[in-house]
Amino acid sequence: MIESFKNAHVKNVAKLLKNSRERKAQKCYIVEGRKMVFEAVKHKLAIHVYVSESMWEVLNGEDKAFITECQYDVVKDNVFSGMSDTVTPQGMVATVKMSDYSLEDIMTSSNYEKDGVERYIILDNLQDPGNLGTILRTAEAAGFNGILMNKGTVDAYNPKVVRSTMGAVLRVPFAYFDETTEIIASCRQKGVSVMGAALEGEDIREVSYPDKLAIIIGNESKGISKECIANCDKLVRIPMKGRTESLNASVAAGILMYMSSLSYL
Repeated sequence: MIESFKNAHVKNVAKLLKNSRERKAQKCYIVEGRKMVFEAVKHKLAIHVYVSESMWEVLNGEDKAFITECQYDVVKDNVFSGMSDTVTPQGMVATVKMSDYSLEDIMTSSNYEKDGVERYIILDNLQDPGNLGTILRTAEAAGFNGILMNKGTVDAYNPKVVRSTMGAVLRVPFAYFDETTEIIASCRQKGVSVMGAALEGEDIREVSYPDKLAIIIGNESKGISKECIANCDKLVRIPMKGRTESLNASVAAGILMYMSSLSYL
């Protein structure tokens, strides 16, 4: 049993929670809570599971046997608090392997019944962890093939992102690229049309959505960069009433994802 804050495992989990460079160096990240930990173990992505002493005592034999399929440790409750990113620890965390998807990996399959239908979200300098987590979760629900992000977008393995995905981070393919224009060019080469969300665009109710489509969502305050706007095949806008000038990025992304895919779901 781990009984000290000075334990190497405790220190390492704390580093992985706080430091994106450490996560990249070790190629792993932290998930919290029984549901996400069990899913990581199920898909053989979990490296090491840590369970608080009080949680271990209430787990049934089947759950304990499941956890012991990978490396695990039981941790004193007071020490476990140093291995959690939440105010009220959920009693279980795990170090998990990072995904390693290429553009080819993401573009090789479709999630829709109609052959040839592909859907992608491109993120251009999105900054808010909650927005990225919500977009990942919504992308899975809407059947999108994956998320393509530029290096200016928030780290998908940030604890706040991971938590807000409700497990989608373990299932939705995503990858980072140096520049958004690089992503657009790669999509074009594969016959994927690129549509950007911008205030000067056409009403989303009046445009047609091609079978192969990537939708760009921009920075929360600045929107899509001028370079991206210049490279889009089409710009679209979501109609709004009142004095609201823009929608939250994840809300806009959700509307566009479903608007473009309803006929295929």
